[in-house]
Amino acid sequence: MEEETKIVNKAIRHVATRDISESNNLIKAASIWVARQFGLKRAIRGKKVEPWWKRRIEEDIKRISREVNILEREKRGEIKSKRKVKELENKYCIKRKGLTLVI
Repeated sequence: MEEETKIVNKAIRHVATRDISESNNLIKAASIWVARQFGLKRAIRGKKVEPWWKRRIEEDIKRISREVNILEREKRGEIKSKRKVKELENKYCIKRKGLTLVI
């Protein structure tokens, strides 16, 4: 496997790429090729994990969406339990800013 990898690494040096993303794709393709030469198909299959910043933003969007939903239901008078509304009132200073502005 080391010999195959060395051969591929020598070949990669002669392939021109425009940017780092293209270089990464080339290296990934080369590693997949070497893995397939040795029947390591399982090693190439993996769950693609999103970057941490993207996961954080998506979680923030979900959280804010839930909070807006709760506040809109409160505005319509559809909420029985006021515990979560009280937490959001403290978090966003709703009494000072106003419910519509916070939403």
